[in-house]
Amino acid sequence: MTPLPRTLLALLALLAVALLAGAAAADTTPVPTTSPGDGGAQARGIVTGTFAAGQPFRISGSVAFAATGLPTAGAVVLLQEQGPDGGWTDLERTTTDADGDYAFVLTRGGAGTYRFRALIDGVQVEEGWLVTVGDGGSPAPTLTTPAPTLTTPGPAESAAPPAGTGTTYADARARYSDRGLAWSRAWGASDPAEIRRHLNESKAAYSAALETAIAVDDPSNEANLALVRTISTAYADMADAALAMYDGGDAFREGRSGMDGGAWGEAENSFAAAAAFFSNSAVLFDEATVQLQRASYAGTEFGDGTAYTEAIVPILDEKAAYVAEFAEYARGWQHGAAAYAARTAGDEARFRDEANLAIDLFDGLRSSAAFGADAAANRDVLAGLLAA
Repeated sequence: MTPLPRTLLALLALLAVALLAGAAAADTTPVPTTSPGDGGAQARGIVTGTFAAGQPFRISGSVAFAATGLPTAGAVVLLQEQGPDGGWTDLERTTTDADGDYAFVLTRGGAGTYRFRALIDGVQVEEGWLVTVGDGGSPAPTLTTPAPTLTTPGPAESAAPPAGTGTTYADARARYSDRGLAWSRAWGASDPAEIRRHLNESKAAYSAALETAIAVDDPSNEANLALVRTISTAYADMADAALAMYDGGDAFREGRSGMDGGAWGEAENSFAAAAAFFSNSAVLFDEATVQLQRASYAGTEFGDGTAYTEAIVPILDEKAAYVAEFAEYARGWQHGAAAYAARTAGDEARFRDEANLAIDLFDGLRSSAAFGADAAANRDVLAGLLAA
């Protein structure tokens, strides 16, 4: 049977889209072709600037959480330049500082128009910069024009603490703002143990925001509180979904190790556990999608979340479909391991039953982009054993 078709998807490519938005500026007198949106939305316009040939120019921007406007430290920023064929070439890489800012200093010796863009943690979040190089240029190339930033209005304090609890909307808003740091750290980490730790921290922060929002009785901020409750529930589900995905990956690897060592029974149990983890992950991603689609931004301080929802829902749907297929793939391996165990024990009837169950599961994945090729190969191996 063939190896795992690919390692687990990089955890949450969705996080960059879901939580971050970028803002860009060229350091001269650039004018964005569009202006920043209200609340948590950032317009994705092209920023322009003009420089003399050989004159250094500084491209800069800032990264912040779209929902809160809080700066994001440690985000990986990759600067790319567009070539004549329309393709993009990597130029330089940096990370955002404690204030969420990043900058690149470049020169171009030939007259012409150059287009650049930045990928924030692998995701393009603005259209970029259009730089014209020719005679004259900017009279003050070191002048920094502040990047447009993502801002939201400050927390709206309740007129008085709710009776009995003393908890205010400001408390819920603060808890909600805190949760983003752990997400950012999870996205920036590469060690699975560290990623798990930050995911657990993020889940705890979202759960705290949810519990705090539930405890507040403040009619003047009910729309804001309802949104905090809904989004916090969705992201707690997403954290659980990601953790279950990692747990499934661990169990699957244990199953493969058991297969390599001829420990068929142990492998069968590990694959069964992996399938359960992946199935749970798919359900949780689906539940997060339902929550996000239920969210209403009307009358809140968070701006219009329509574009945000439209961007993240397809990503979550893709993740749910992927782990659901992974669950079926793991079940195929589970029954394949059981078939090997039965043949080793001389139980030909059980061998045939388990092999046919595995074949059916692998057949169901033939059209899968992620698992189709390996599923077909595994199916053929088992079919060959049945025919022998």
